[in-house]
Amino acid sequence: MSVDTATAVMSMFTPAPKDAGWLVVTRSSTPGTLGRLFKLTGGEAVLGRSPDAEVRLADEGISRRHARIVRRADGRFELHDLGSTNGTYHNGLRLKGSIRLDEGDKVQLGGHCRLRFSWKESEEGDEDLREALAAAQVGTFSLEVTSSRVTWSESVERLVGATPGSLDRSPRPLSDFVHPEDIPRVTDALQLAIGGSQQFQADFRFLHAPSAATWVAVRGDVLRTSENVASRVVGTVMDVSARKAAEDELQRQALMFENLNDAVVLIDLAGLIIDWNTSAERLFGFSKAEVQGKSYREVLRIEDPEATPAAIQTAIKRYGRWNKELATLRKDGTQGFSEATVVALRDRDGQHLASLAVHRDVGERRAMQAQLMAASRMASVGTLAAGVAHEINNPLAFINANLVWLRDQLEARRSALGDASFEELDAVVTESRIGIERIGNIVRELKAFSRVEADDAPTPVDVRKVLTFAAKMADKELRQRARVVTELEDVPQVLGSEGRLGQVFLDLLLNAAQAIPDGAAASNEVHIRCLRRDRMVVIEVSDTGAGIPAELQARIFDPFFTTKPLGQGTGLGLAVCDGIIRALGGEITVRSDVGRGSTFSVCLPAYLPSTVPVGVPAHTEAGGQGARVLVVDDEPFICTAIQRLLRREHVVTTVTSAREALSLVRAGERFDVILSDLMMPEMSGEDLLETLREVAPEQARRMVIMTGGAFTPRSEDFLRSLDLPHLTKPLTLQSLRTAIRRALESTSAAA
Repeated sequence: MSVDTATAVMSMFTPAPKDAGWLVVTRSSTPGTLGRLFKLTGGEAVLGRSPDAEVRLADEGISRRHARIVRRADGRFELHDLGSTNGTYHNGLRLKGSIRLDEGDKVQLGGHCRLRFSWKESEEGDEDLREALAAAQVGTFSLEVTSSRVTWSESVERLVGATPGSLDRSPRPLSDFVHPEDIPRVTDALQLAIGGSQQFQADFRFLHAPSAATWVAVRGDVLRTSENVASRVVGTVMDVSARKAAEDELQRQALMFENLNDAVVLIDLAGLIIDWNTSAERLFGFSKAEVQGKSYREVLRIEDPEATPAAIQTAIKRYGRWNKELATLRKDGTQGFSEATVVALRDRDGQHLASLAVHRDVGERRAMQAQLMAASRMASVGTLAAGVAHEINNPLAFINANLVWLRDQLEARRSALGDASFEELDAVVTESRIGIERIGNIVRELKAFSRVEADDAPTPVDVRKVLTFAAKMADKELRQRARVVTELEDVPQVLGSEGRLGQVFLDLLLNAAQAIPDGAAASNEVHIRCLRRDRMVVIEVSDTGAGIPAELQARIFDPFFTTKPLGQGTGLGLAVCDGIIRALGGEITVRSDVGRGSTFSVCLPAYLPSTVPVGVPAHTEAGGQGARVLVVDDEPFICTAIQRLLRREHVVTTVTSAREALSLVRAGERFDVILSDLMMPEMSGEDLLETLREVAPEQARRMVIMTGGAFTPRSEDFLRSLDLPHLTKPLTLQSLRTAIRRALESTSAAA
């Protein structure tokens, strides 16, 4: 005879035939199995995990064909072990052969699953089952399919915390107990079970009071009529509120894990990646599927010897965590920097199960630090250049003045020297003056190029001049690699800083040179253009170098991105250039073809003032014939040179300190013009001016400031706010005459 398995049928709902035996599951680790009833009618039934087993049980420790029950000729049932691994037990004793089953006998398969044998559905048997289910905190239900009305066992009240008596044994609509939001899901699960595709399984919030709900899990089988029509669903009910709370917490943590701004990587003890979040995908460029099961160190190409799995675990054991700033490589090959912190994930017993690595992107912070350092270095260079300018310009001033005087002396003795000798000597003087002028221009350009303080106010800048000087600075690097072609159209000025623009142009020129192999100058070219497009001034630097791949062009202005070989570039140059040009209201772009070269274009708004300031006339006549001139300079040779130039036109007095000049004025001496150096020891030209404004205001108005370079913020601010004439060294006779004339005219007008 065959065995008819009626799963999940509770003895309290289904009367057993007198000629049948029953096995009821009283202990199980498998959800929905507890309380399950198996009907034994005749022949033999195999108990085990096999799909072919008539009494199929899925608990761990049960063999595929664990045991069998055979009905003897006298109608009794006999239990046999089938050589199971974990044994078959009868009333607590391990079965070695076979044994007859009597009412209430307990059968245990393996170490956990237990069943009870019964001949009939008696009140005593029902009570035993109810007690077993209550002890296991499991309730039962019976659902009428046609009416969708459900009956709950008494233990369900205790499970869900309902008021005693509120769940009576009379059938009520299932919808009275299911939270409205869960009804569609429960209904779908019920229809699938009735359709025969699967067991009825649903989790829902059980309504047992107006303001309370408990999560329950129902598991049941469908009972059918002889015509195979579903009539009832019977099964078990378990409180899963704690599980749902844990799932919600896990989901909340998963959401936090995925939505953290920091990259989070879960690593096993062997250093292999278990999981990582969306921020890690964004930071490192790899999807989760690409990295799972792979080495954390190899995926991120971490070269740091202190970041090995062993070193990290040692630090965690000693200090509780591991911290370090790491350099990593993204999927596209670009370098990134992150601050990594690794901590241990432990179980309840404190065992180290895995490690959690949190990476915070510090690329932008490093870029800002690098820009600040670059600005600081350039400011230091600017200060140094200004100091050098001052020290160089002082000797240049008296050398140039002496050459002017020597030229005048040669002219006066021309007839005595003869034309040939005069022309040769005059050529020597002229060449020397040209050399002096070139040195002066270089010093001024270097100082302007290096002055890149953040608070520089934009001023009108001739980009052609800045571009020409940047090309001079890069000339040695350029000439070894390419022919340099320059096209500089007549363009308007732009508002900006000579130093900052010089930094940009020099960086672009050096990049162009480095894109071309050394020693191939005959076959390569660097083209420098300056042109106007509508209201924009455009500077282009083109090269015939290797070019930049299209997929990398969008990243070349990112901090720390570089296409140069390792160790040959910081990846900051173009990022800094982009920041400088954007700050001036412009834009820097690139066009590039691999194998054909690149063109970088800088577009800046043209400076188009509504009025053009009137400058000092190029030619002025000597003024103030016979004026009393006081020269104040700590460089004696400058005093002597100026005196030598002016003594035929003016009465010149010289002193080598501001205190001496102040003593003369306090002693009653008065001068028509006071030529004073700005930077002097003990008392500067600025200090002299302020003191004269107090003790002799009319003398203060006659001052002309001379400077070889203002290299302190105070002196620069002073010159910007000065309402008096000032001269820049090296001096010429023409500049001296112009300054004296303007000083005399201004004091005459004031009088």
